[in-house]
Amino acid sequence: MSVSILQITYSSLFALGAVGCGIAAIRARQLSHRDTRVGLIGLLLLSGFWSGSTSIRLQIGDPVISQLFHQLALVNRWTASVSTVRTRSMKREPPMVHV
Repeated sequence: MSVSILQITYSSLFALGAVGCGIAAIRARQLSHRDTRVGLIGLLLLSGFWSGSTSIRLQIGDPVISQLFHQLALVNRWTASVSTVRTRSMKREPPMVHV
């Protein structure tokens, strides 16, 4: 199986994105707001893991693992990040009830 220059370029860019997410997650530990810090670090780590698995998928051609982490990154961490922007925790506060 021959790997084209385009595959190598895309794979390298996704790998670079994964490394960048890892570095950003390390730097995000300095944030003072706990919920924002946890949500952002989770988002960066899962996005980086998805990017890394996409890089591997481009080299070996198996999309199952990449799709799994793609779904986790989009749904789980996005929900956590949105809840911190709203200044409400998903886990510590009961849902708002309108009467």
